[in-house]
Amino acid sequence: MLKEIDWDSLILSHSAVDVAYQIFEKEIKRCFGYAFPLVRVSRRAVKDKLWVTKGIKISSARKNRLYRAWLKHKTPNNEAKYKTYRNYFKKVTKAAIASYYREFFQTNAGNAKKLWSQINSLCSYNMLKCRRQSSVTQLNIGGDVINDPSRIANSMNEYFCNIGQGLASKLSSPKHNYQNYMGNSLMNSIYYEEINREEILNLMIDLNPRKSPGSDQISPLLVKENNI
Repeated sequence: MLKEIDWDSLILSHSAVDVAYQIFEKEIKRCFGYAFPLVRVSRRAVKDKLWVTKGIKISSARKNRLYRAWLKHKTPNNEAKYKTYRNYFKKVTKAAIASYYREFFQTNAGNAKKLWSQINSLCSYNMLKCRRQSSVTQLNIGGDVINDPSRIANSMNEYFCNIGQGLASKLSSPKHNYQNYMGNSLMNSIYYEEINREEILNLMIDLNPRKSPGSDQISPLLVKENNI
């Protein structure tokens, strides 16, 4: 699809670089969206976490059945059965997770890349979970306890806006003027050499295809694969 586009008449007819690039970007995304349309993946196609065993799947299905039975009949007996099995399922799941990661770290003790990749994924999840749970419900400002979310936000904003000025006022006066550490001013303006086609192609070739796309959502792999 990209080869069939008449780029000369579509792009070079515009003298404004920004307009030309917007058209180029739009055509790239249009072709990409047509060639690789978004599809909804069913739950069956989603892979389970690596620590999920066949036994855990069976236990999870049983827990769900007990939960549905409790919702349907609402009897104390069904509630007790579900909650008892739910607590048991949580213990089994935690043990499976601990066992999986213990074996993973022992097996890959000599592979720093795998270890740090796994550690980062675990820490990112835990940090996100902590951020969700650590909301500020009240502040004590000079003995005045406030609970209103709007006042809390405004008070924190005022504090952080003025903290720099407060810290600067506590610093001692400098012995030398900042201009003493600066070099001589440049009398001539800076000149950038023109960019040629070969330079751009070389930069495209050097792109890492495994990196994430930028703000334009065009991946480096897409750029390298279509470097014609």
